[in-house]
Order: sequence, then C-alpha cells, then structure tokens
Amino acid sequence: MTATAETSFDPAALQRLLDGRYAEVRERARQVLSRPEFAPVIGLPTDEYRERVLEWAKTLAVEGASSLGFPVEYGGSNDPGAVLMLLAAKGLLTDYGDHFDDLNPVGTVTFVASQVVERVVERLFARKIAQVITDAVPSRDEHRNVLDRDYQLELFRWREGHVTASVANRFKRGLGEGYDPFEVFRAVEDHAADAAGAHIDRLILEAFVSAIESCGDEQLRGPLNRLCDLYALANVEADRGFFQEHGRLGSARCKQITREVNRLCDEVPAQAGRLVDSFGIPDAILAAPIGLRDEK
Repeated sequence: MTATAETSFDPAALQRLLDGRYAEVRERARQVLSRPEFAPVIGLPTDEYRERVLEWAKTLAVEGASSLGFPVEYGGSNDPGAVLMLLAAKGLLTDYGDHFDDLNPVGTVTFVASQVVERVVERLFARKIAQVITDAVPSRDEHRNVLDRDYQLELFRWREGHVTASVANRFKRGLGEGYDPFEVFRAVEDHAADAAGAHIDRLILEAFVSAIESCGDEQLRGPLNRLCDLYALANVEADRGFFQEHGRLGSARCKQITREVNRLCDEVPAQAGRLVDSFGIPDAILAAPIGLRDEK
C-alpha cells in the first residue's frame, strides 16, 4: 500500500469511531469548552485563577455535565459511562467495607495482601495446564512474525502473568515467614507497580485490537493497525531487558523489534495530522499556534 493511500482516510470517520456511544456528549463538551469564557488565561494571581476555575465549574454544572450518571428522576441521564471510575471506586469500597471496619492498619494490610494472593492463585489455576507449562519454560519464538497480533498479545499476557505471579509469591512468602505486613508491602512496592503497569498495558492492547476488529471502514483499519503495531512493539522494546532476562526474546529478536519500531516511526508521521484531527479538539482549546490546523 502506498503512503498516499494510507493517509487518505477521513478523520471525521475515525472521530466517530473514537467517540463511540458518547459522540453527542463529547461534541457538546467541545462546544462548551470552545466558548470565549473558557479560553486559557496566563499570569493570573492564584486567588483570581481559583475564582475563574470556580466559574468554569458552575458553567459545566449548568450545562448538565456533572449529572449524566445520575438517574433520570434526579435530573440525570441514567448513563454512568461518564462517571465510571467513581462507580468502580464505590464498588470496591462497598466490597471491602465490611472487612475493613474491624481491622486495624496492620490487619488491613494483611487482608489486602491475602486477597492479592488468592486472586492470583485463582487466575493461574483457571488456566490450561499446557499454557502454564509454556509460561514456565517460554520459547524465544524467533520464527514468529513480530507484526502477528496474536504474538503481540501473547507477549503482553505472558509478561502480566509472570510479573503478577512473582509479586504475589513474594507477598505470600513474606507474610508466611512472619514479617511485618507493612514492611512486606514496602519491600515489594516497585514490583507491585510493575505488575500494575503490565496489567494496564495488556488491557490497552486488547482494547485497541477489539476496536480494530469492530471497525468496518477499511480505510481506517490500515492506520489503526499501524498505530497498534507501534504501540505494542515500542512497549516490548522498552521492556526488552525483562523479556531477555526471562528467556522470552533473544538479542537478534530484540534488534528486529527495534528495526520495526524505527520503520513505523518513519511512516506514522505522514498520518499524524489526520490522526490528531480525529480527536476533534477545537483550536480554541489547543490555544497554541503549534497545535492549530494548517488551513492551506
């Protein structure tokens, strides 16, 4: 496919895909934020800027931006999508509330650690034995195409499972040997952060792949596939030390991935303007000459 053909997709079509079911809500937000009163102001004293932010918040409330997740009988739209994180936090607190009520700080830490261990054990034993064996003795997969989407997903899932199981084992071992729960948490904090990062990376890649598979516009699938490849391979390249240390990737394979990342970085800029336009960000919100559309 030529570079010209690859850059000929319609940004408005990609914007519709990105906006999804909340297209109307997002477009309304763009219109509101494009008003003159929302223009960024530089150099205001702190007190004046706080007043400005308060006025912005009041305007958003009047526009109904804060009520979307509430039931219709209370003036909302009964659509929790816009406040999903708040609902998730509420659910977590509700689930753990009964346990936390009667626990002191040490007991709370011990409870959370035990939950982590239990969930990891459940996840590992739920998998097929063959897959567990494969993870335990990983092959270097030197014959696989680095642009093979299943291969990319496999690397992300393997890394998440390996890191999560490893940090859970450290939790369990530390608690089992009678160490102070807080000290156990402190000792594995960086490892736990790595597990969380691997989990988020895997979710992003799976969501990206799902969006591409559901896209019926062939002109959009090309640029999206290219971006997905760049995201996946750049992520693996950044963490190549981990994959090499655990025998999953060899030196030659890592060099091949770096070459692919460099190639993609050379090709994606031709699409950059249209990709940015696909987010539908009004110039008034960008408020910087470097970010404005070139009307020529």
